[in-house]
Amino acid sequence: MTPLAYSPGYLTERWQQSVYHITQTLGRRMAGLTLKWIDTGPGCRFCYYDNNNTRATDTLVLVHGFNADKDHWLAMARHLRQFRVIIPDLGGHGESCYDPALTYDIACYASQLNQLLQAIGIESCHLLGNSMGGWIVAHYAHAYPDMVKSLALMNACGVTSPRLSPYFKALANRHNHFFYTCPAEFDALLQISVARPHAIPKALRDVAFRSGLARMEKARKLFADITNADQTWIDPAQMLDDKLAAIGQPALVLWGDRDGIMDPSMLHIFRARLRHSKAIIMTDVGHTPMLEKPRLAACHYTAFLQDCQDMLTQQQRFISPAE
Repeated sequence: MTPLAYSPGYLTERWQQSVYHITQTLGRRMAGLTLKWIDTGPGCRFCYYDNNNTRATDTLVLVHGFNADKDHWLAMARHLRQFRVIIPDLGGHGESCYDPALTYDIACYASQLNQLLQAIGIESCHLLGNSMGGWIVAHYAHAYPDMVKSLALMNACGVTSPRLSPYFKALANRHNHFFYTCPAEFDALLQISVARPHAIPKALRDVAFRSGLARMEKARKLFADITNADQTWIDPAQMLDDKLAAIGQPALVLWGDRDGIMDPSMLHIFRARLRHSKAIIMTDVGHTPMLEKPRLAACHYTAFLQDCQDMLTQQQRFISPAE
C-alpha cells in the first residue's frame, strides 16, 4: 500500500485546526458550558451555550457581534459562573440557522433573540452585547422592555459617531476591512480591532483567517442587511439615536480605548442618551474586551450587576406590603 502524501501546508492546517478545537473545548469546560440546540419554528434552529446554573437568581445573555460567534465569549464566561449564562449564535452566524432570503436587520435579530429566549423559558434577563451585539440588545431592550433587567453595551454600534474610526474612514472610501482576501488584509483588520494582535497565537490567527474566508459570501449579504445602499455607513433607519432615551433599565457602557472599529467617542453618545447609565473605558484594549482582557471585563460587569441588585433592594424597601 502506498503511503498517502500530505503537503506541509495541509499538515500545518490540520495541526492548527486541532489546536483551535482543543482551545475551544478547554474554554467551554472551564466556563461550565454545554452546547445546545433548539427549534423556534419551521426551519429555525438555533445553537447556544448554557452553563445550566438554574439555581442562580439572575440569567445573563451574551450576544456576539457581526461575523462572530458564541465562542468569542468563552474566556469571559468562565468568570461569570455564579450566574445562569446563555450565549447564542445569532441567526446567520456560527451554527445557527441561516435563510439567504431573509433580511437580517437589527429588528430581525432582536425578534429572533426573543423567540429563542421564549423557547428556552427565560422570563427576564440581563443583556450584554459586543459591537453589533450591543446594537441588537439595545434595540431588544427598547422593543421588549419587560424582558430586560439591565443592559450592557461593549464597544457597541448603532449610534452616530462624533468621530470616525479608522474602520469607518476606510469604509467611506469603499474599503471594508471585514472583507479580506489574503493574510496581509486580515492582519490589517486585526491591527485596527485588537490592541495587541501579536499576542494572539499564530495557529489561532490562521484558523480565524481561513474560517472568515469560508463564510465571506454570507458575511457580505449580512453586512448589506444592516448598512445603507452603498454600504458606506450603517442603515440610518436602524439607528438607535432616537430610541435610547426611552430605555429605562440600568445600563453599562464599556469601551476599549484602542478600538479602531467603533470609535471610543461613541461611548459618550450612549452615556448621554441612556437615562440610567454608567461608563467605563478600559485602557490598552481594542474592540473585543471579552477576548483581550476577559477577567477585567467580567469584574467590571459583575460590579455593575451588583450595583443593579443594590438599587433594586433599596427600591423594594420603599414599597409597602399589600394590606
